[in-house]
Amino acid sequence: MSKGHGRLQRELLSILEASAETVDTFTLTARALRPEPNADGVTIVAESPLSSVRRALGKLTDTKRIFDLARGWQDGRRRWASERVGLRYLIRTMQMENQMDAGAGRKSAILRRAEEMMPMIAGAHELAINIDAA
Repeated sequence: MSKGHGRLQRELLSILEASAETVDTFTLTARALRPEPNADGVTIVAESPLSSVRRALGKLTDTKRIFDLARGWQDGRRRWASERVGLRYLIRTMQMENQMDAGAGRKSAILRRAEEMMPMIAGAHELAINIDAA
C-alpha cells in the first residue's frame, strides 16, 4: 500500500499549484530537478529525468490531482496544470469549440461536449473557480 506521493510527485504538485498557467513537461522537469546548465548556460534535460517526471505526472493524473491537457499542446509540448487551472482551461476550451461548432451547425457535437462539460462545471463550482473570467 502506498504511503502517499513521493518527493518528485510532491515537487511537481507544488510547482503546478503555484502556477496560474499551464506548464510544459520540459519546464516542469527543469524546475523540479534543477539540472546544471552547460558551458553555454543552456539547461539541457536528459531523457532519463524526463522519463521520471512523465511517470510521476502520469500517476498524479491518475489520482486526479493534476490535468494532462492533451487539448493544450502548444509548440509540440504537452501541457500540465493544477486542478484549478486545468478545469478552467478545459471548460473554456470546450466552450470555444462549442462556439465554432454552433457556427458550423454541428448540434450533435455541441450536445456531446455539453454533456462532458457538466461534471467539470460542477467541480469548478465546488472549487469556486470563475470560469467566465478572462
